[in-house]
Amino acid sequence: MHNKTKMTALTALFILGLILVPNARAQWYAGGNIGGVRSQFGDSTIAGDLGAMGVTATGSASETAAAGKVFLGYQFGSSIAVEGGYFYLGNFLRISGTATAPVAANFNGSDQGQGLDIDIVGKLAMGKGFSGLGRVGAAYFRSDATAASSAPGNHGPNSGTNNRGILEAGLGLQYDFTQTVAGRVEWLRYFGAPNGLTSNNINIDFYSAGVAVKF
Repeated sequence: MHNKTKMTALTALFILGLILVPNARAQWYAGGNIGGVRSQFGDSTIAGDLGAMGVTATGSASETAAAGKVFLGYQFGSSIAVEGGYFYLGNFLRISGTATAPVAANFNGSDQGQGLDIDIVGKLAMGKGFSGLGRVGAAYFRSDATAASSAPGNHGPNSGTNNRGILEAGLGLQYDFTQTVAGRVEWLRYFGAPNGLTSNNINIDFYSAGVAVKF
């Protein structure tokens, strides 16, 4: 599915939400989440990608990092909202290893992720202040990768940036401490995030807790 088609579908979903709750009270809110990410990346991917380039190597990957996001939301009624914000996923992927051919060398690299996103958020009241959350949306994902090797002729770290639009979706649980302040725990997946350390786009899971404040 092309990015243009994805954005068209999300816009249609947003308009549908407005139609369903035309008379509901609107409410602005803002907040932030902190937590950690886990990339769906295996050690075997390193050898496979380098093998496709004619390099024989083994390596290991670290697929977790601290992460956070801030957001601004607009609640159209009791069950539908739109949220947009900025996320920072830290060094969501780090690799290191050893090549044996065509030359012997050590290598390492890291990839940092950040970007902007917008989601349609559904809220289902569960009683006693609890609500279930579900979201679907799109993100502009920026990947900044740095890699280095001890191979002859390599005089320093190499860096590169990769940007693209991707889809995201998630689930969560919210508890209303007061009519103004709510706490959240959430899981969010970024689908097919770009990176500069492998030829394959990867999925990234973001697990977090946060607070939303109405104003």
